[in-house]
Amino acid sequence: MLLLCQDCLDLLEVLGICEEWYHNGQLDTKIKSANASAPVRFVLSTSELEDGQKCRVCRLFSQYLRINWLKISNGEEEAGSRDEERTDTFKCQVRPIIGGKKVSQLYISLVGGAVGKSAVPFVLVVPEEEAIRDQSVSKSDIELAKGWLETCQETHPACSSQGTFFPTRVLDISQPENIKLQLSSNLPSDTHPRYMTLSHCWGKSMPLRLLQSNLRELQHKVPLETLSKTFREAIFVAQSLGAHYLWIDSLCIIQDSSSDWEKEAATMHQVYTYSLLNISATSSPDGYGGLYLSPSSVTEPFARVHVAEKECYLVAREMYVQTINSAPLNTRAWVVQERLLSPSNLHFTTSGQYWECKTASLSRYFPKGFPALINGTSAKRIDPVFDGKHLRELHAKREDESLHGYEVWNSVVSTYSKGNLTVQSDKLVALSGLAASLKPRLNDEYLAGLWRRHLPYQLLWYPPRPRKRIGKEYIAPSWSWASFQGEVWDACSVPAAIPGENNNEVQIEILEVKVELASTNLFGSVKSGHITLLGRLAFVQEFRFDIPTSKYIFNSDTSPDSLWNIQLGLDEEGISFTDPLEFVGDIFLLPIIDGNAGSMSGVAGLILRKGGEGDERGSFRRVGTFSIAYEETQRTVGMLESLCGGFGGMAGELGVDAVDDGDRGRRYKIVIV
Repeated sequence: MLLLCQDCLDLLEVLGICEEWYHNGQLDTKIKSANASAPVRFVLSTSELEDGQKCRVCRLFSQYLRINWLKISNGEEEAGSRDEERTDTFKCQVRPIIGGKKVSQLYISLVGGAVGKSAVPFVLVVPEEEAIRDQSVSKSDIELAKGWLETCQETHPACSSQGTFFPTRVLDISQPENIKLQLSSNLPSDTHPRYMTLSHCWGKSMPLRLLQSNLRELQHKVPLETLSKTFREAIFVAQSLGAHYLWIDSLCIIQDSSSDWEKEAATMHQVYTYSLLNISATSSPDGYGGLYLSPSSVTEPFARVHVAEKECYLVAREMYVQTINSAPLNTRAWVVQERLLSPSNLHFTTSGQYWECKTASLSRYFPKGFPALINGTSAKRIDPVFDGKHLRELHAKREDESLHGYEVWNSVVSTYSKGNLTVQSDKLVALSGLAASLKPRLNDEYLAGLWRRHLPYQLLWYPPRPRKRIGKEYIAPSWSWASFQGEVWDACSVPAAIPGENNNEVQIEILEVKVELASTNLFGSVKSGHITLLGRLAFVQEFRFDIPTSKYIFNSDTSPDSLWNIQLGLDEEGISFTDPLEFVGDIFLLPIIDGNAGSMSGVAGLILRKGGEGDERGSFRRVGTFSIAYEETQRTVGMLESLCGGFGGMAGELGVDAVDDGDRGRRYKIVIV
């Protein structure tokens, strides 16, 4: 173990002082008396951290600075990357954390002209005695996993997955020398054996797959030598943990049969829900990486140090996020439902084994759970009753038990939409298992990624940034988040469910929603879909951005060259309001929400364009969202009202029918495809 450098020794001395202040009840006073945001600041130079080899703490800092895309000089300077004002230094600050054993927190910031500012937070924790003891006796990975599995089965009611479901096919691994494909139809009907599953990255090639041509052959024997390293090691782990059966997608679904694939995809939620354990090749980008990485690839995600005569861990707060959530496996969209539906996951990572179930997240070094300040450890919490309530509280939304399940779906879609898909047409299929598992809780109709109840709110999903559309293959209607190829937010964010008891007013009335499925899977791919609704439309011409005023200018029949204080969000790159040469044409604004509820205020709605070639006359397509905050200017809201009132003159030309709607006045029957 490398000795600590003088800078890091100085840092630990400061942490020891903070701990002493904390236990003497002087921490707040001392911090406030310091003429800074921390009791000490000092600098570590980039050259000292170069290659992260100066000491174990420097190595840890360097590792996470690199992970966060901060440039550490290695002598190969990029053209234009340096200037006279740039300083390649890390300013280290020590800040206190109040409560429990969490004594102080360290923020590291790199300040440089070309890199800018960034911060990587670390936390100092005192490990449980059991963790230190585990290190000394050096339990094997299998022993650790067995203990975690037994504890979960015996003491975690929320993780129970008892049921009668059994996959169509599994690998029979009960005899190590004779692995074979087993059909569930050949098992005694009165037995309900337990099985495990595997989550893995396919990579560019798969040595052996189940095909129509080798179905009979593999029922006699699956040659181990033809399997990838990941598959062979997964079989070993499952056998060592007492399992007789293992389910692997590429070996249990006929890969060249679309009918078998569709049939098995429809039961995917059951496959993972009723498994005993999901083995996850989390850090391997393909089948050649295996579960057990080479020793040179495995690193401790913390530095063991002594502070105030105590052995402590200096841990990056993003340790779990970087090791598990951002690992190669969990960047795959398909894996989201595999990870969330399984009662428990055994992750094999660059930092060793991690256990994750609905009740706990553990590792060798944190056998009783990770410190509360470690981010990302609650990924599996998708129970509508408990987790939906927590999520609504977290986002400061009104408590409403009927909305807990929708809040969970909102979180699921946000996570899922960040994942990568090799085949874009899998967009809805790869989430169908989670949708199927949530439907009984919601008792609602599923519509191409959205739910029928509270649909107006769900139409207001938006991407944090526009993305360029890849290919022209039809995935979903334009009103569904599934039509967007990238991360989306607020796909199912419902502030309140009881009309009249809040300041929010839904401005549209949904008349009809039709979705044509591509198969018998009610939650799978779709061929088409449309929404018919009653609402008001505002016609706007030649939207463009006015840089001096930071507002939008538009032309209309009633308001030529008017300034408009409005927020616009576009779905796709290539459509722009910042340059009139890029976007000159007619758009329509459809107000959906008017009022205030939770974080939503003012008016919010969709940006539409006339339907394209092949679309029904009078139909529209979504291209983005807009919002107007009341506190910005009432004039802007009034301008929208005026534009909506003037739409009638062109309704007939567009093939849009007008409807007199009593107190609501004249509205229009609008079809969005």
